Amino acid sequence: LLTTVVGLIVAIPSAIGNEVFVTYIGIGLPTDMPSLGNLVQAGRLVMSQPNLRYQLLFPTAVLAVITISHYIAGNSFADAADPRNHTV
Repeated sequence: LLTTVVGLIVAIPSAIGNEVFVTYIGIGLPTDMPSLGNLVQAGRLVMSQPNLRYQLLFPTAVLAVITISHYIAGNSFADAADPRNHTV
């Protein structure tokens, strides 16, 4: 059971990262649908304007928070499932 949970926790940020990449390069979701890939693409287009740089910062920060939090949760579950970490 824990192996399945760890695999799922690792698969979620991977799926989100794949969606962001595919949408960012233009072969994913349509531009009228809200997604992190579309937000990153829109932020990249206005990145050269100093007052609009936050439009790239926030979607990439959200992606980083999702990835890091799932990484930490996956490591916690993996440590809990490892019998070598438990002493009697």
